[in-house]
Amino acid sequence: QGAGRHWAAKRLFHIANQRVLASMLNGGTLNGLFVHTEDTRNLLLKVVGNAALADSIHVVPDPVTMPPPDLDQDQARRFLGLPLDRPLVLFFGGLRREKGWDILLRSVPLLKGDVSVVLAGHADSQVAAEVERTIPMIPLQRLEARLARVDEEDVDRYFVAADLVVVPYRRV
Repeated sequence: QGAGRHWAAKRLFHIANQRVLASMLNGGTLNGLFVHTEDTRNLLLKVVGNAALADSIHVVPDPVTMPPPDLDQDQARRFLGLPLDRPLVLFFGGLRREKGWDILLRSVPLLKGDVSVVLAGHADSQVAAEVERTIPMIPLQRLEARLARVDEEDVDRYFVAADLVVVPYRRV
């Protein structure tokens, strides 16, 4: 009987937490949340019952892992089909307004030397169209726009391939 009460109390505690969190997200009291797995994110979206909040729930895997020590920059670039002969600047992750992808694109023409910029991450159709409109304004094919969700096994490759990772966040 004690174990049953413990289980019921624990269940009630989790339900109360879920409802408070859902209320805070739906009401705008909480404008963003980090979770450790995609499964947790999907469960939370189901509990919240508001698919429009998907962009405010971010997956930050735990523990953060280091790339394999045997993966070198040239291997990563070859595998991903990225230039081998010049420095690479990487913007990685979903192309959302607060991450400042548009700020980076406006900055590309100002880069000195033969540098490539790689945008790697999911973009909704509106953002993808905006990036496509910007590409002709960027000199010398300096932009690699890979506007899709990056496969998990390629994440390390992108970071190893890069010479510099840039995320020009802005306040929203």
